Amino acid sequence: MALTDVITISIVDNDGDRRSLPIYMPTGLTLAQLNDGAAQIAAQVDAVIDGQIIEMSVTHNVTLPGGLKAGPVAFCEVQKGALFSFFAAGTNRTYSTYIPTFRPDLFINDDVDSSDADVSVLETNYLDGWGLTGGGTLAPSDEYGNDLTFLKKAVKTFRK
Repeated sequence: MALTDVITISIVDNDGDRRSLPIYMPTGLTLAQLNDGAAQIAAQVDAVIDGQIIEMSVTHNVTLPGGLKAGPVAFCEVQKGALFSFFAAGTNRTYSTYIPTFRPDLFINDDVDSSDADVSVLETNYLDGWGLTGGGTLAPSDEYGNDLTFLKKAVKTFRK
């Protein structure tokens, strides 16, 4: 099955209800081409709707790096994973991210083993960012752009 890129336009109506319009694109386009196309599509969609376009995003598939597993480990399930909860700067709330199929040996009872080297590096990079090959840092944030300041907890969880 070929992966496709997706341009998604979010539209709000007079009642404040939101609906997304996903538009699937063929593979092989550059991110610049997708951004250009998204702007053109938004203008055409805006001309034929009464709602307001409030957001637009591009999901661009990238090539997987070498060295990753060739297949899943036997008996792993995406429902069994770890939930990492981080405090977000300037807020009194946490941002959580679920990692499916988290290795069972990386739990101590129901807590993620933060003393494990691989887990420690992952937690540190979530907070400080990943160094980019060409320079700079790719640092995660919460959905509002707030910096993640420290890990509140990381626990075993089951998600459908």
